[in-house]
Amino acid sequence: MSLRATDRAPRLLIFELLRGLAALSVVLHHATLALRETPALGYDGFHGGWVFPGDPGVEFFFVLSGFVMVLSHGRDAGSLRGLARFAWRRVCRIYPTYWLVMALILSWAWRIPWVTGPRVLSWLALLPDFHDVLDPYANLLAVAWTLRIEIGFYLMFALCLLPRVGRLLLALWVGATIVHTWRPLLMPGLGVPVFTLDLINPFCIEFLCGMAAALIWRRHVGTRAVALAALALGGALIALYLRQTDGGYGFATAWTRPTIGVGVGLALLGLGWLEQHGVLRPGRFAAVAGILSYPLYVSHLLAFDWLKSRLPRLLHPSPAAWLPDTAMIAIFAIAALLLSALLAWGFDRPVQALLRGRRPHFHVRIAG
Repeated sequence: MSLRATDRAPRLLIFELLRGLAALSVVLHHATLALRETPALGYDGFHGGWVFPGDPGVEFFFVLSGFVMVLSHGRDAGSLRGLARFAWRRVCRIYPTYWLVMALILSWAWRIPWVTGPRVLSWLALLPDFHDVLDPYANLLAVAWTLRIEIGFYLMFALCLLPRVGRLLLALWVGATIVHTWRPLLMPGLGVPVFTLDLINPFCIEFLCGMAAALIWRRHVGTRAVALAALALGGALIALYLRQTDGGYGFATAWTRPTIGVGVGLALLGLGWLEQHGVLRPGRFAAVAGILSYPLYVSHLLAFDWLKSRLPRLLHPSPAAWLPDTAMIAIFAIAALLLSALLAWGFDRPVQALLRGRRPHFHVRIAG
């Protein structure tokens, strides 16, 4: 096999598999949380209140996003046509399925007093709101706060693609993100304009780490030994991050964020190189996992809400009297996967194909 560095975005199944597993980790986090926080189900929680850690999956998504952006659109730097291509592909990827899920939620939530016109427009746009993205009214769909951050990444990345000034803007973005992330510890008296907070928030550290790893990928092809070394070092840093966050409970802090960012970035390099060398052969299941990942991420809470409202009516006096907590978690996960499969092949993939100017196709293929 002949390997060489290239600007062309590779089709790596291992990344698709990891994307799917990260989405599933968020699903399991919310499923175990639902058992603890939904009295109508009759459970005291899963195995005494244990909650699956979902934060590492979110932080992995941010690093992978930066990696994929450089692989897919690094060649667009300095081209206005490439910038337009990047923006359109991101719109096609993020908004259609999200809008469908929001339409389903709003079909019954519009009666809630705080569901107002301006808020609905804000929720649908997903643009940085220049306030705390974790505000309870900032997003009707709970996981949408991460999509707002993702859109912030895309806006800043788009600026870095501009001709002539792109590299300067990238340097300013990196510097401003570092200053803002460590400002409370190093420079507590330095203020930051509120309108910049969503664009240089600390999660950008992880996105930038993914970008840096992808830049290495574009310039070098690691040998098997280098790939294994990168994977080992990345695994060690991820283990350190898990220790620093008590097993992944809670997001990384200013000091631990580079740990997960660099760790995942190195792991992506190692795994990608190993697949290029033929050491890893994830197979078609990995492609399916990647296809399901985004619909699963944005729609699983919709499936959970339906189950939480229906199951207590069907199973008296409560579902806990009929089913052990493990079985209930399995039901939640299966329902989420079925809904995501319906959205993926019945809506997301055909709509993306049409928007990108291609005929819809329904066989398994890795998304670009």
